[in-house]
Amino acid sequence: MTVAAGHGIMLRIRNCGVVPAVSCRNCGVFFGCRVICASAGGAGPSFRADLGDGSEWLNQRLFVEGRGGHRQSPMNARLRRLAADYERIRDSFTGHPYIEVKPVSGNPPERYEVTYRVPGLRPEGLLRRPVRANLHRVEIYLGADYPRGKPMCKVLTPIFHPNFGSWVCIGDHWAAGETLVDVIVKIGNMIQYRDYNPRSALNLQAAQWAVANRHRLPIGKLDLYPREPDISFNPVRDGDSDVDIVLR
Repeated sequence: MTVAAGHGIMLRIRNCGVVPAVSCRNCGVFFGCRVICASAGGAGPSFRADLGDGSEWLNQRLFVEGRGGHRQSPMNARLRRLAADYERIRDSFTGHPYIEVKPVSGNPPERYEVTYRVPGLRPEGLLRRPVRANLHRVEIYLGADYPRGKPMCKVLTPIFHPNFGSWVCIGDHWAAGETLVDVIVKIGNMIQYRDYNPRSALNLQAAQWAVANRHRLPIGKLDLYPREPDISFNPVRDGDSDVDIVLR
């Protein structure tokens, strides 16, 4: 499935099981496609969007339509995870006041550039003393062993922090169940010194400074976790079998 950056699929589900249109939840543009009810491996009904370009969307899994309408093999676990991560990132950070996430390469994306507008520190001068900085950029790359292997993160702007060096130490232990949204929020909390570990330092000067200045930390106190959407149900009119779910 090819969807332009910033687009998100929104389905209106009718009781008959047929969804005649798929639209972008951000701009309202309708895609030319058909959506039919399908079955996902005996796990119950699900909805499949045939986007007319040789691909379809089924329970966040991408299948390629072969000749005669026969479905070929699904994406491997890594690509399914990358696609699911991309969906979560768009849902979580579109319109976020402090974090902007931009896909850089891959389809689905495997490399992102994340911009943080949060208070942190950067080194200044020959002595590299810490001064306040409010704009930070980090690159996140999801390698060939992801999600078994943890994301590889490096900072693109100068920063003064014990756990930032040529790469970002996001933790000694990684579990495949952790989400990329959690990683992005964790790095933002690290920048603010809400999360730091001077005993596992990549920057010894910053670690010594943090220990000596605990009373001045954290630098920032912004809550970066995405806000949960408000959900409401539109009243059902007589003779109308549709159920409209509104997310705000």
